[in-house]
Amino acid sequence: MSESQSTASPETAQAKGRPSVILIGVLVIVLVIAFVVGRQLIGVLITVISPPTGPLPDGAVVQVHENESHGVDDWTYSVPLDACTVTQFYIDAGAQCVVSPLQCGAGSNSIAADAALIARCYGQYDVSIFSLRYEAIVGRGEGDGTMLRVVREMLWSGAGSSNTDTTPEATSAP
Repeated sequence: MSESQSTASPETAQAKGRPSVILIGVLVIVLVIAFVVGRQLIGVLITVISPPTGPLPDGAVVQVHENESHGVDDWTYSVPLDACTVTQFYIDAGAQCVVSPLQCGAGSNSIAADAALIARCYGQYDVSIFSLRYEAIVGRGEGDGTMLRVVREMLWSGAGSSNTDTTPEATSAP
């Protein structure tokens, strides 16, 4: 056997032991794509498994919960806040509210304070690739508290995120 056939040059041995620059570049690109897609996929999975309830004022305590189907729920809460404060919370959260006459604001009076229904608020926002639509019905509760009914519907197709034609004429402030 000749020496040239049995031994490889040191440069050839190093090249075979090192991963190629192209392979490292491909791995980096694959990892970046997996990270971007994974982040979006995780948000979708979390929303499907456990849909959010929608905005709630501080101190809201669930009294009744009914689940009509996955993503369609109806909650009744007691809230230790004044009904007009709860209505303002939903307006601040971006909802459109229809306030009963003489209930909140400058035109309110003590005669109208006995009314049960104070406001109906409608809102919608995007959650991951889906949309969440809710209706909050604000009424007077026992004492100084408020009874709040929230009906939440997840729009799994994502449709309706920019459609506000379904909400009634609303006021911007109570």
